[in-house]
Amino acid sequence: MNRSLSRKGREGQTFILVVLMTAILVILLVTAFDIFLSTRQKARLITAGDAGALAAAHWQGVTLNLIGELNLAHLAAACDYRLDPADRTNVIDGVNALAERLAFAGPLMGLYAANRAVEENYRENAQGPDQTIPTDSGFTRILQEESAFARLHLGDTTLWTGKGDDYARMLENVLADGAYVGCDNARLFSSDGTGDHIYYRREFYNAAEANGPRTWFCRYCGYDHAKAISMLRGMRKPTDEDLACAKRSSGWNAGLFGVGVRASDLPLADITANPESVLEQIWEDYVGGLPVDAVSIRTSGVVFDTHFPWFFLDQQNLWRSWHELAENDDGQLALLSKPKPQYDVYGAMAAVRVARDVGTLSGTTTNNFVWMAAAKPLGSLANGERVTDLFGIWNGDSWADAPLVVPAFAFTRLVSLGGVGANNLYQSDAAWLAHLEHLRNNQRNPGCSRCRLLDTWEDGGAAAAAEWLQEHAHDEVCAPPGKGGIHDDDDFAN
Repeated sequence: MNRSLSRKGREGQTFILVVLMTAILVILLVTAFDIFLSTRQKARLITAGDAGALAAAHWQGVTLNLIGELNLAHLAAACDYRLDPADRTNVIDGVNALAERLAFAGPLMGLYAANRAVEENYRENAQGPDQTIPTDSGFTRILQEESAFARLHLGDTTLWTGKGDDYARMLENVLADGAYVGCDNARLFSSDGTGDHIYYRREFYNAAEANGPRTWFCRYCGYDHAKAISMLRGMRKPTDEDLACAKRSSGWNAGLFGVGVRASDLPLADITANPESVLEQIWEDYVGGLPVDAVSIRTSGVVFDTHFPWFFLDQQNLWRSWHELAENDDGQLALLSKPKPQYDVYGAMAAVRVARDVGTLSGTTTNNFVWMAAAKPLGSLANGERVTDLFGIWNGDSWADAPLVVPAFAFTRLVSLGGVGANNLYQSDAAWLAHLEHLRNNQRNPGCSRCRLLDTWEDGGAAAAAEWLQEHAHDEVCAPPGKGGIHDDDDFAN
């Protein structure tokens, strides 16, 4: 009897142990499967984001090439002696009107192409019988606000009547097929951009957290430890003037995936000492033959014309050198090798953001995955020089030495997000855009986590960060490798 009870007790213990081990095994299997699903979805999101960036950058290159072709058409019309003055005027006005529209339509074709690339990637990997791919509500709202603003406030130009309505319709056509990707380096008409105050730096909010990387403040101050401590000790609630900012959009480019061009009626003779020979070489490189030659350029007086504008790369706002970004105080981009001279240019870029909610097998939680990627069109002049070398380099003070747009862009490549610049990113992050609006109005919204962080920061957080830097030596904590600059390794870019 006792032996029987003992056996039953052992059987009961064995059953409980088996149940527990089975439960643990099931939990482990579910966890492993969730990890597998998460890893797979992340990989697919990366593929989708990269495809979207490349699609948008491709259309940026197409847009620049078409505008370059229209500059050449302008030159041909100006030099064609067979045209009477009235016809010549109509042709050049038509060419420039088309170029102005292309600077908007081309980038929005890039936005459309990026959305289709991302949607197609999602659809190929959709699970289950329901193949419906949800659009992103945040991206959709940004495009809706941009469309409404453009319709009301984007004014007409001499050659484009109804510009605001046309741009709004372009955006609405993109929205009609769904918004799946955000333009993270947008220069929206509906947003005033950012100012110079440190509160406009997104990295600041990470550094200002309770356990944030305080060394960022030293980097922000050009790796001057004492300057960073002094800045932190002097921080107070900013005034309206401190938070003032200017419009980011030039009016010559689309607010999303803009290509950074600008029309100017500055005579070409004021840009370079030998404009006639430069124009003759450009024509020979990209077209060749009549009606443009040395005689027609000289007799037409095209290099002295101030009536018809040409389209230039806007170096004041966008087109510069990779070296400038690598060597600035922020040190945002560490170049591991020297760019080939003809590619030492950053200008038009497409930075995209994609986001997806992925549920777990258990159904109890949802993971939000975000991926950002950037790509840009690349090319060089026929003589191997940079696209910004045509007519020289922007001198920072005037339009002298402005590079003319020519059809020189041959391919696209993915590039580092650091090359876009931190201050130019996150323009498709709805929560960040909402906080920027709070800053511009110098208001604190209790529902905004960053606004609440600023209240804490000004109420002792900045002083505590200053004390932390005071207690830690600069050489021990503030000089991480890869600050920026250029290493003397082999050239990159093929």
